[in-house]
Amino acid sequence: MSTHGRTILASLLLVAVSTPPAKPSEDYQAAEAAAAASAAQTFGPLVKGGFIAGPGFAVLDDVLEPRLLEVLRARAVEQFAMEDAFAEASTTEARWGTTWLELDRQGAPPAKTPIELLLREYAKIVVGPDGDGGRFAGVDYWLQNRPPEHPKEYHSDTDTLLCRKAEKRGRECRNAALSTVLFLDAGCGGPTLVFNQSFNRFGLVPRVPGEIIIVPCHANRLLAFNGSLYHGVAHPVMPKKSQAQCKGQNDQLSPPRRLTLLANFWPRKSKESKPLRPGLVKPSDEADMADLRSILHNNDLPYQADTSLVRPVTLNFPGTFDLDFDSWGKQEIPSKVRRLWKRGGHGKPGTSWWQRPAWIRYQKVSPIEAQIPPDQRVPSWVLWSGGESPSA
Repeated sequence: MSTHGRTILASLLLVAVSTPPAKPSEDYQAAEAAAAASAAQTFGPLVKGGFIAGPGFAVLDDVLEPRLLEVLRARAVEQFAMEDAFAEASTTEARWGTTWLELDRQGAPPAKTPIELLLREYAKIVVGPDGDGGRFAGVDYWLQNRPPEHPKEYHSDTDTLLCRKAEKRGRECRNAALSTVLFLDAGCGGPTLVFNQSFNRFGLVPRVPGEIIIVPCHANRLLAFNGSLYHGVAHPVMPKKSQAQCKGQNDQLSPPRRLTLLANFWPRKSKESKPLRPGLVKPSDEADMADLRSILHNNDLPYQADTSLVRPVTLNFPGTFDLDFDSWGKQEIPSKVRRLWKRGGHGKPGTSWWQRPAWIRYQKVSPIEAQIPPDQRVPSWVLWSGGESPSA
């Protein structure tokens, strides 16, 4: 990631401050405030000092130079295979864990792999070279390599070990301060969905979402959002003909998979994260990182990353989320959303409508909000059968 790329990004983010999105309707704001003023989330590409800051979200394209992306993608595939082998040989380690990495500051341990080196680089864009004045200590990160037909379920990024203890004591759970998704390979996969909901000890607030961000899986795209927000992945949204073409471009012996590098930013180390296992460091990593550093510090490359802030297309719907409850619950994009997205979703040349992020906004508040007391504990709406609210 070049200095040139960082300069472009900072200027674009600063421009975003002067053109905030339109505010939600008054009844929507009132309902959110009544539910829980401290936990209510309204989306907006908010920034601080030229860098992304929450609450809100931001989508950035062309984050890394092509060569750096290729190195990161190849090393991610290798590490994923190494983790598989490690898990199969171990009877005590969990199959999927998170690795802790301190941000790049004086006294921090050196990066051990190309993944950690590049992660620290794009962290400088997300929270600034000083970790937003020291507010962020580091990230816990992991890789996902999923087939399109098995999208990640809805969830919130938490410190799982501490949350289990907090739930038993009736206390609030600890969320990541900022969550990021770096798409390394689209693999015909579906988009990431982020809802305007956060958990407290009684469940999600608001109980039913009114806004959803759809961020299509696109190689070299970075999504950053408030770490408390409820999110997951939908089934592929591209037309069937395009899906067939996408799958046909891949080797039959290696089915297309959605490859992402996930990194959550924390003010202090998360309890569940661990240092990188020594077995995941390759002998060639040191030489590879030396090459990467030479690229990162070379400002005279013939090609510089043209990092850009991607503005989502805003899609307003007159009804409530309840009307599309079943589709969202099945991790599918409702047909009426697809139709409107198709009409307004074309962005820069060469980009299809299903590759451009969309901001879904339901203009009316679900009547379920008034039926459930704010201090009644209920499960996530995804677990409600038939779209019925729990009895009050």
